[in-house]
Amino acid sequence: MSRRLTRERDEALEQRTATAEVLKLISRSTFDLQTVLDALVASAVRLCEAERGVVFRREGEFYKSVAYYNYPREFQEFHESHPITPGRGTAVGRAALEGKTVQIVDILADPEYTFTEAQKLGRSRATLAVPLLREATPIGALGLQRTEPRPYTPKQIELVETFAAQAVIAIENTRLFNETQEALERQTATADILKVIASSPSDVQPVFDAIVSSAARLCGADKGVIFQRDGEVYGLAATYGFSPEFIAYANENPIKADLSTTTGRVSLGGKTIHIPDVLADPDYTASEYQRLGDYRTTLGVPLLREGVPIGSFSLTRAVAQPFTPRQIELVETFADQAVIAIENARLFAEVQDRTRELSQSLDDLRTAQDRLVQTEKLASLGQLTAGIAHEIKNPLNFVNNFAALSAELTDELNDVLKQAALSEKMHADVDELTALLKDNLDKVVQHGKRADSIACCSTRARDRASIIAPTSMRSSMRV
Repeated sequence: MSRRLTRERDEALEQRTATAEVLKLISRSTFDLQTVLDALVASAVRLCEAERGVVFRREGEFYKSVAYYNYPREFQEFHESHPITPGRGTAVGRAALEGKTVQIVDILADPEYTFTEAQKLGRSRATLAVPLLREATPIGALGLQRTEPRPYTPKQIELVETFAAQAVIAIENTRLFNETQEALERQTATADILKVIASSPSDVQPVFDAIVSSAARLCGADKGVIFQRDGEVYGLAATYGFSPEFIAYANENPIKADLSTTTGRVSLGGKTIHIPDVLADPDYTASEYQRLGDYRTTLGVPLLREGVPIGSFSLTRAVAQPFTPRQIELVETFADQAVIAIENARLFAEVQDRTRELSQSLDDLRTAQDRLVQTEKLASLGQLTAGIAHEIKNPLNFVNNFAALSAELTDELNDVLKQAALSEKMHADVDELTALLKDNLDKVVQHGKRADSIACCSTRARDRASIIAPTSMRSSMRV
């Protein structure tokens, strides 16, 4: 009795020690899930008197092996190429199907067990499969195998279930840590792109380059490309990871809105297009694009302005590996940022054009104002000159009239003096003086008429200025 109690005490102590060590490893290995899973399966095999063990993780509808203990390489390669699906054909499949622990005491005696190739490679007889449950949903499984048909005890099963719970904790810790890291990387990338947008309001190229490189890196893509609409076709705007041959071909062969390419489909429907394998898509006929780009999986997201496609943002992978919903959502976010950059550049260009137009209008207005001021000055000067001319005109009329009358009186004086008894010499002197006087009077009349014509011209200039000034005012108001 004492030996049994001692053995049970030692087993309990060993189990608690192994559990504590695994928990310590979990707390220290947040960045390294593989180390935790390797330690878990090794401890479970050792404490439960099994020969081999394996850990599975669910990926979609399949359960893929991720950690082994004491299996030959052939078994590992077979498992990696033959993932398990929920069903009755395997212990892990049953555990995934039922969401509870499954024990098969002897695989060879179980009529439902069909995974015979794996059984031969692993030489398994007794197997135990415990599901890894997160919120009652299987996310993986922990399996142990013995080479002889010997059942596992309730305590051993309970211990494996404890290890399975610890595996879930490790997986969840890693998942949460990775999600936090991804969220931080995305926020950082988004902030960086917004900085580029702010620093390049008139140039979308730096923004496109930053977006396509960040999206490819965060989404696990090999290459990325942005096409921008130009009339009825889509021309190359930015690339990441593509060869010069691909870029040259894309520049020479813009994409049309049809089903032959991812961008063409995006432009037709204005929706995200995801093609897991272009070689398996009968409508995808852009063979030269695919050959030069060396891709199998493509993801295309539209750049939408008011619901209308103005471009396409695509990521590619060289292997046929679909993008996850979170990755697709991230690419759609980056596409929205690309549209913001395009709109900023467009609005900036419009503002610049309008500013130039307003500047030209202002220059025209200033020129018109200068002309108006000069016209007003000329009008004022004309009015002043006309006023002076008007004041001079009356005296000029008197000068002209009296000068003409005096010339006539000179002729009459000559006639009177001819009858007077004067010497011949005196008559000659009188004729000379009267002739000189008459000549002077003629010059006075001549210059008086000239002054009168100048006064008339000044009056006409004033009248024209009074007409031009309102016309210039109206022209300035229109400007």
